Amino acid sequence: MDIERLIQDSNHNIEYLAECLSDISDAQSKRIPKEGKWCIHQILEHLYITETAVFELCAVQGKHTVRSPFEKIISIRNYFGDHSKEYTSMDMLVPCDSDKTCADFLDHIKKIRVQLIEEDETRAWSEEYTAFKHPLTGYMTRYEWVYFNIYHIDRHTHQIRSLKLLPDLPII
Repeated sequence: MDIERLIQDSNHNIEYLAECLSDISDAQSKRIPKEGKWCIHQILEHLYITETAVFELCAVQGKHTVRSPFEKIISIRNYFGDHSKEYTSMDMLVPCDSDKTCADFLDHIKKIRVQLIEEDETRAWSEEYTAFKHPLTGYMTRYEWVYFNIYHIDRHTHQIRSLKLLPDLPII
């Protein structure tokens, strides 16, 4: 298992998100693209909630599995990489208009990702987590959950880049 590659991919992922947000004010982040669609602020809150949920999931003891600890990574990448499809978030991951700033969200996402990886250095990366069964991929290993977060942020960073191209929009 290439943990150094995972750490490098994770760092690049967070840096890419930070770069994408570098020229967006908090007011701009609250511009609604159209009714029923998330603004950048809501996307960041969703990422914040998701990263936190994955960290909490992986904070418990996993179970030994005999399958490859990274067998689901390709399907995760393909799922999040298909920008022609729109997905509906689970209710527990839907943003609720937090008063946090974009910088607050980004800082938390960075910290929680580092904690997830550092904690995993003391535990087996190949353990599978059965406290939550993802509707698409089922149970995943720690390694797969980190890549889940990486590809999830990549998808939403692509979405944020698209939103930045829109003309001035009303603010929520």
